[in-house]
Amino acid sequence: MSLLVSTQFTTLAPASESGNNIYHPYGNEYLSLIDTVTIHEMIRGFTPYSYVAARAYLVNDIVDADDLPDVVYFTDAMQQPLYIAANATMERQGELEFLLRVTPSKAGWNYGSVKDLAGKRLALVSLVRQRDGVMLPVGNVWQTDRTLRDGRDWLYENRLHFVADLTTADETFLLTFREKTEEELRIEDAKAFTGNGIHFRHMGDMLYVSGNFGEAQSIDIYDLRGLRRVHHGRLLTGQGIYTGGLPAGIYQVVVRTDNGTYKAKVLKK
Repeated sequence: MSLLVSTQFTTLAPASESGNNIYHPYGNEYLSLIDTVTIHEMIRGFTPYSYVAARAYLVNDIVDADDLPDVVYFTDAMQQPLYIAANATMERQGELEFLLRVTPSKAGWNYGSVKDLAGKRLALVSLVRQRDGVMLPVGNVWQTDRTLRDGRDWLYENRLHFVADLTTADETFLLTFREKTEEELRIEDAKAFTGNGIHFRHMGDMLYVSGNFGEAQSIDIYDLRGLRRVHHGRLLTGQGIYTGGLPAGIYQVVVRTDNGTYKAKVLKK
């Protein structure tokens, strides 16, 4: 879950004392004070097409069982209602192409999701509105592989989500994907006990470490400076370490075993 913060500002009049105006910085018409701060549950940020605002945000302001978004906030301080699409389907057109058909519930911004036929092995590269051939920002469609249910465990499912500014008529979009390339972690620097090798391999969101480690294996992953630990756990033979929540960057990896401690700096692309 992400948070969106909105603010309102109030400009104060000059202060006065005993009938004399006294300069006060809060009375400067070019300055203002924060009047209110409001916290919103943000579901997704995206780039609206043919709209003056540079960015927009799907927000869940109304409490509901499914935690669905219901308002669109824009970076120009405007907001518009968000509707849940009446229906949506995803149809395969080829190995890397799919048609997304959406039936809006009302004219305006509509959100919805469907079972993702592309799955985790494909990544979206283009989004084209079929009635006029206009290419839309690919960020208006996104993929997830799990759903966080309020008060319950993750539900592991591949879903394709969309947001679109629609009329009352059905709309069709052509989605083109590409095969995801294997994400690699390159070793920048590695030191191993008594010359034993250490090898990192990244497949999907899993980091695999191999080498002659002995027993009682554990692994820690730190930020570049080694000050903040972002992962700690056992390093079991044949099992990987999940790194899907880590942003791109350089990390320090420390592997502790009966044979000694192995350290490496790795780059996550």
